[in-house]
Order: sequence, then C-alpha cells, then structure tokens
Amino acid sequence: MSVNKNNNRDLITILSEINQLYYSNRNETISIGMKAYLKNKFDCYGIKKPDRDKLLKAYLPQLKNISMEDQFRAVKWLWKKPQRELHYLAMEILFRNKKQWTPDILSLFEEMVLSNSWWDSVDTIATTLIVIILLNGLRKKLKWLTNGPHIPTCG
Repeated sequence: MSVNKNNNRDLITILSEINQLYYSNRNETISIGMKAYLKNKFDCYGIKKPDRDKLLKAYLPQLKNISMEDQFRAVKWLWKKPQRELHYLAMEILFRNKKQWTPDILSLFEEMVLSNSWWDSVDTIATTLIVIILLNGLRKKLKWLTNGPHIPTCG
C-alpha cells in the first residue's frame, strides 16, 4: 500500500497501531452494553466516541490527504475487522478525505452497506457521506445560479 501525502509510513501500519491502541484501551463493561445495543451483531472494544476522539488525536494528521486508492484499501481493511469502533474509524477516514473522492467512491459505499452494516453505519453513509457527493454534484450543476451578470441585485 502506498502512503498518504503527509507521512512516509504505510497506512495499514498506522491503522494497525490504532487498532492496538483501541485494544489497549478496551473496556469490557462498556463493551457489553455496546454489543447489546447492536443486538450482538458486532464485537466492540467498549470505547465511546469522546474517548476514541482523544485516542485518535495524534493520528489525525496521518489520516488526511489519503488517495482514493488508499481510502479503498484502508476502509476495506477496517471494515473486515469485527470491532465496531474500527468501522466507525473507516467512516471517519472517508469523511476526512472527501475532497479526494471520485464517483468510484459510491462502489465502496455500496460494499459497506451490503456487508457489516447496521442502522448506524447505513445512516452515516446515507445521510452524511452520500449527501456530500450529491451536494457537491448539485453545487457544480447549479453554479450558473450564483455566477454571472444575469443575477439581479436588490438595492
């Protein structure tokens, strides 16, 4: 796998470190409740979002400006893991790298929805990730509405 533009380290190596960090910070008590909430469809480390954010803070610069190819590889690698926190990380990586997206990203979203999905991931993919694509496409198509001398001014 190639590296992102901000770092000379392999992205899967970085993701493996994050996985190990999550494992080291797992909370069995919280994990039980998380698994129950997810109807025991997924394993969980038991790390709530605010705590995951703190753990990820040092890694965030390394998770930006990732090429489309590396986004596909990273997300597929994370999505195959049983822990739900790693699925959330996959969606976070996508969101942080939305400027690099091409229309090919839709096939990855489809793959994510069709495997290891649950209402929470489908909601994020549909209401955040896909909406970003739609809004970007709409913005480009409607650019004529906001540019040019044909727009009357109020005064």
